[in-house]
Amino acid sequence: MIIFASKFVGFKCLKYLEEADEAISVVVVPTASELSIIDICETNGIHWFVYDETTVLKSVKSYCDSADWLLNLWSPFILKPEVLKLAEKRLNVHPSLVPACRGNDTAAWSIRLSLQAGVSLIEMDNGIDTGGIYCQEEVLVEPNDTGKLLYEKQVNASIQLFKNSWPRIKNGKILPLPQNSTGTHFTRAMTNEDRLKEWSSFSNQEAFDNWVRAHDFFQIRLPKFSSIMAAYTGLSLVLLMNDCRLEARSYSKEGLLAIGDQVHSVATVQNINAKFK
Repeated sequence: MIIFASKFVGFKCLKYLEEADEAISVVVVPTASELSIIDICETNGIHWFVYDETTVLKSVKSYCDSADWLLNLWSPFILKPEVLKLAEKRLNVHPSLVPACRGNDTAAWSIRLSLQAGVSLIEMDNGIDTGGIYCQEEVLVEPNDTGKLLYEKQVNASIQLFKNSWPRIKNGKILPLPQNSTGTHFTRAMTNEDRLKEWSSFSNQEAFDNWVRAHDFFQIRLPKFSSIMAAYTGLSLVLLMNDCRLEARSYSKEGLLAIGDQVHSVATVQNINAKFK
């Protein structure tokens, strides 16, 4: 088994597989900062290395010429066909209900466009999140969910779906079904572009609310800065107003402290609500 793993989903799924005594040949991590994943590997004698696009094929083959399975557990890389061919079967954990929200920033876009959210276990093919679907699970989007909160729900749902489904997928009891050819696909560049909007682009309060919540990825409470926060308790998304344009930016606590004295014109609760009355 060849595994590409990253972040908390990669850690929890790898831990599950190791405890289930799966035969893991090699684990590939994005950076050497994936300490939890690396610790599992070193504790259990599993080969691992840091991803390098120019040498990944050679590096994997030095540990495993071929495998029954290649698993992509939250790794951010688009793997080339020659890497995918190293395994007979391939599975990717993706945080959306494909074919909706293929690509990046699925939590943000699910909220932004009022799309049904969820997680999927899918085949890996030469496209981006276009492979057959092994199984899916819906994740409820609640009215006050931000991008960060929905992302955390997707993380937990992805781990649980993988644990619950992997034995049956491995044993061939769950087979992939083709995706509908229609769907949506988003890139990080599209997300970044969407953070800057004209007032006139919001047709109603709901559209504005969704935009605010979608792009908020920090949950902190800083009463000192309540006057520069959006109209949601605890959100740290600052709406900088300049020539009737809004820019959504999520800041860490340190980031807010750094800009606090520099923000002169912001979209306050009052003028946001006034626009839609």
